[in-house]
Amino acid sequence: MSDDKRLLEMLSELEGAIEDHSYSLAAARRPTLTREERLAVIRASRTSWQQLEEAWRAIDRVAV
Repeated sequence: MSDDKRLLEMLSELEGAIEDHSYSLAAARRPTLTREERLAVIRASRTSWQQLEEAWRAIDRVAV
């Protein structure tokens, strides 16, 4: 795979991770949730946050 193609793939992965985490945050803002439910959604979003961090680190390594 060419470097340019891989970079585009990495950008797509980062964008997807941002969208996934954004969805989690939006879910936590639902007005019908109790405080405990909201905190549970936030705890569940740790996976999407970790994926976002990993995608960012991968691009950051290439950008240096």
